[in-house]
Amino acid sequence: MQLFRLVAIIAAPVSGVAISEHTTVTETAATEAVETVAPVKEVKPELTLTEVVAQLGQKKRGFSDGDVLKNSVRRPSEQQRVGGCLFDAADSLTKEKKVDKGFLKSFRRQAATCCTKDTAACIEDVDPAYSALSAVLLAYDANSTKEAIPEIVGQLLAGARKRVSKDILKKKFAALHDKCIGEGCTWEQLLQVETVDATVDATAATAEAVATDKTEATPKQKKQMPATLSEMLALIDSGATENDFEVFKDVFVKAQRPTEEKAQVGGCLLHKVASLVGDKPKNWVLRLQLEQLGSCCTKDREACIGEVDGSYAELAQAYAGTKPFAEAMPLIASQLLLAVRSRIPAEGLRKSAQQLYSKCTDAEQVCTMEILTGVSAVVKREEANSTLSKRAEEF
Repeated sequence: MQLFRLVAIIAAPVSGVAISEHTTVTETAATEAVETVAPVKEVKPELTLTEVVAQLGQKKRGFSDGDVLKNSVRRPSEQQRVGGCLFDAADSLTKEKKVDKGFLKSFRRQAATCCTKDTAACIEDVDPAYSALSAVLLAYDANSTKEAIPEIVGQLLAGARKRVSKDILKKKFAALHDKCIGEGCTWEQLLQVETVDATVDATAATAEAVATDKTEATPKQKKQMPATLSEMLALIDSGATENDFEVFKDVFVKAQRPTEEKAQVGGCLLHKVASLVGDKPKNWVLRLQLEQLGSCCTKDREACIGEVDGSYAELAQAYAGTKPFAEAMPLIASQLLLAVRSRIPAEGLRKSAQQLYSKCTDAEQVCTMEILTGVSAVVKREEANSTLSKRAEEF
């Protein structure tokens, strides 16, 4: 008993509770539990943009410049990539329908990743938008948040415009480029980016109806396309149509990807044959094929026009409906394959590309869809096997 009293007396100063000689161990523990109630949780302060960027930079992940720049911009600078990232962020914030706290937190982090490159200048430009986002989150209210978004988008666009000129942006981002210049960005300005094409189409349809004194709805007309390759190239040069030139990595073995324009055009044309064989002859598909076929001839131009002009004219007739696609396709493919073989050897091509490369080589044999479509199955099978392999690697 004397020993227990001694232990109690020694323990009392440690807990800060007066313990009498009759105090039991259970009473002591209960008293300490009352005295040591968990303190009120301290609110963690929000990290600044500089602090978040430092964390993201250490992990070296998350940056994306989006699908913003034209494909013709082969090696964008660091500033252009940051500009693309900011344009992509502004576009996503404008279009998001459910702007709740979860989305805003995720978006704020997305905007911060843009500044993991060109860091000092980017932080200076993006900090106002980042701070505004933090303020919105701190006092979140659905209505006031919606009202605050245009100004945040305007701040992001200001930083994006410093880094990317309008002429190298894809169409929808080129329209966004000119919005909210200066102070006072509004939803009316931003939404005009998304509705401008529809507005133009509606205005044109109304004008046509008035001119022809029609009261019923005018059906949507097929978009007119240039009848010749030279006319298409003129549109691409003017910026009215996007230059979609691509060497296409799925044509060449990685180690054999060409650097010379002659071979690059060959890869572009071979990919066009593959896509024409595999695609269904819908109007929008044929329109896209015409634009991409024209883009192939933006390099090694004079020689390419001489080789491809006839194929382009056939495809334009199929699009216009003056010639059946099934009738035009074999001739288009055989002419393009002839141009391909004059530019690149079979060695260095992927297996599926080599299969297509070797079709319709006999000058005395008429090229047919039956000959060509056998390749389509090979291509699809290889693509399916590649997809399965990638999925297997993920597990």
